[in-house]
Amino acid sequence: MQKTLDYICMQPTRQGQASYAHVNEIVSGMRRRGWEVRLVEPPHPRSGRADGLRRAVAAASTQLAYWARCGFRPARFVYIRSHFLTLPTALLARAAGSIVVQEVNGPAGDIYDAWPQLRPLARLLACVMHTQYRLADAIVVVTPGLEGHLRDRTGRRRGYHVIGNGADVDRFHPLGTAAVADSRPYVVFVGALASWQGIDTILGAVEAPEWPSAVDLVIAGDGKERERIEVATRANSRIRWLGTIPYAESPALVAGSLASLVPMADAPRSRYGLSPLKLFEAMACGVPVVASDLPGLGDTVRAHDCGLTFPAGDPGALARSVAQLAADPARAREMGSRGRDAAVVRYSWDARAGQTEQVLLDLAGRRSTGARPARRWGGLGLRRRASTCGRPPADG
Repeated sequence: MQKTLDYICMQPTRQGQASYAHVNEIVSGMRRRGWEVRLVEPPHPRSGRADGLRRAVAAASTQLAYWARCGFRPARFVYIRSHFLTLPTALLARAAGSIVVQEVNGPAGDIYDAWPQLRPLARLLACVMHTQYRLADAIVVVTPGLEGHLRDRTGRRRGYHVIGNGADVDRFHPLGTAAVADSRPYVVFVGALASWQGIDTILGAVEAPEWPSAVDLVIAGDGKERERIEVATRANSRIRWLGTIPYAESPALVAGSLASLVPMADAPRSRYGLSPLKLFEAMACGVPVVASDLPGLGDTVRAHDCGLTFPAGDPGALARSVAQLAADPARAREMGSRGRDAAVVRYSWDARAGQTEQVLLDLAGRRSTGARPARRWGGLGLRRRASTCGRPPADG
């Protein structure tokens, strides 16, 4: 079988972002398995030039260049990281006979986080996205909840595969020594400083009376909540904000901590389940996780007994969880060890690449035996569904 894959990503990625790790780790894993992979992505915009129009133009020109370069003969498999601007590529790839897979990382309403000016076009964009999903030979989602959401919104019942995020278990591994110079024992939060990350909760927790006096809170990252972090750092000597750190330094910072905090807020996106990189990277580092008890997130922690969960948005409960781990280092080490074992066996990026490959091989096998979804609308595999095409997403 011809193992050629065109991986289409219209979201510019940058090292240190979750999307960068996901895209490049899967591509690398496929290449290690003997696949010839062509990664198609637009260049990252220069600072201050990332407005919606320029991003749309970059996405369109990137797709045009791709089709010109391949002479309208795409790879046997076309794997699209879902984006509302990739409908032309999905149509052309299907028409060319490629096996098309859509990877969906969030509900349709997430479009408007990055493109708020598009809200008036919600009905049109819902139709565009649902058309792409119905075109695909298969859909890869990161959580079971997201699969259920797509089933309800698009009417498509089959062809879903759940493949969550993962961790580079060679880069993220146990160290056993603190990575913050001259630091007392600390718990760490690494990630975007955004409200949905639970910044309110961690800042409230470190001020709570239950927080252990001998433990610091180390924060690494940047974002909209930066000013609040700076103010809190000046007011409380237990808080240390490192700003944005190089991706290469993140593993040591996490591995040297008492625990890694994943305090996600109970936001609308949480209802579809969570699969954050920081969860699996902390597990790979062999440190316990203190996580919000939300779908996907709390389930994973409990399944492997690799940390503690607390009600999302409850600073006191988060502080008590940190105190429990600080008071029982042996238990914390055992949790960290179980998390490391689970990360290596089940949640490594290499394991995720293997799952992705199996999806493609299964699709190729069904194609070769003639088992393929019925084609309608001129052979493009679409179905008219007035109840879904044109209806905006419930969260959008």
